[in-house]
Amino acid sequence: MTRGSYVLNPGVSFGLSVDWRLVGLILLAALMAKARLSSWSWLVVAGGVSNIWDRLAYGGVVDWLHLGFLSFNLADMMIVAGSLWLIKEVWFEGKNYLL
Repeated sequence: MTRGSYVLNPGVSFGLSVDWRLVGLILLAALMAKARLSSWSWLVVAGGVSNIWDRLAYGGVVDWLHLGFLSFNLADMMIVAGSLWLIKEVWFEGKNYLL
């Protein structure tokens, strides 16, 4: 069952403990490799900017949705949706974003 409440998450998406700077570097490298942003990348960028704003304003990301042991917010859902969209385009539609 999902419940909503306020949780300050100093980790990364879904309350996991990973260095968020690595995620930012990977995102930056992907954006630099492709100058024209695709639809999926706007979701990832918007979610990332939202989480960075929370970190600067509150010292951590504000997670307000809880599903079992996972804590997340709308920005996390946008990042996951954009990433899944990218995987769909690369694996199932044969698009190549590395060139």
